[in-house]
Amino acid sequence: MAIYTRTLSKIDIDFRKLRRINEDMVTNAYLYQYRDMIIKRYWALTEYSICEQVFDVLCKIDSDNFIKLYELFTIISDEEYEQIYKLYLSGKRYFTKDGYTAKYYEGCSLNPILESSNYLIDNIERIRELVNTFSNAHIMMQDTGFKNVIIQEKNIVIIDPDYYRISNAKISKIREHNYKEILILIRTIFEYYSNNRSNVDRYFDKLQECDSKDALDEIEKSLKRVRKPIDIIK
Repeated sequence: MAIYTRTLSKIDIDFRKLRRINEDMVTNAYLYQYRDMIIKRYWALTEYSICEQVFDVLCKIDSDNFIKLYELFTIISDEEYEQIYKLYLSGKRYFTKDGYTAKYYEGCSLNPILESSNYLIDNIERIRELVNTFSNAHIMMQDTGFKNVIIQEKNIVIIDPDYYRISNAKISKIREHNYKEILILIRTIFEYYSNNRSNVDRYFDKLQECDSKDALDEIEKSLKRVRKPIDIIK
């Protein structure tokens, strides 16, 4: 068995050196690390596995705050390859989506709400630019909480975009939805790193009275008034 892209280019991977690092019971997938790459392999396709149209948009995104996607792949035997390659040469397409490859990101022990406020301010501003890129491409973000980010020394990297979808809604509506996803992300970061959940709830519950753009603006204003993010929830 070997891994091939949609154009039937072989991905050079030594299966003996794969290290399983996670299991996703919702998308029915195993996550492996191989050198500086991750391999997400579906063991059964669900409505939550990333769709090809979304993948083709996302793999063009070049941002320090979003996972770099490489290739969708299929896993086939040598015999299957010969048959599928003949179909490919005749202009027919046969592809079973077994997973995708992407860049591997190493996290760190940094606590973002105890760092200088500039850390969160810079990342929020860059993530807002990313949201505009997604929204203009009609990409609707989903499941963008703390469990789907990697905290690094300079960047908050959003990963695991399997739930993202193409939407026919107006771009303004998509942007409003995506801003709400970023609000969830920021809130869950505070929830994870703070030992005072009631203060987190009080601060973010007040923001629910605003639309998502105004709420993000208010968070950035609050952060600019303090030395460390934790100070906005005191």
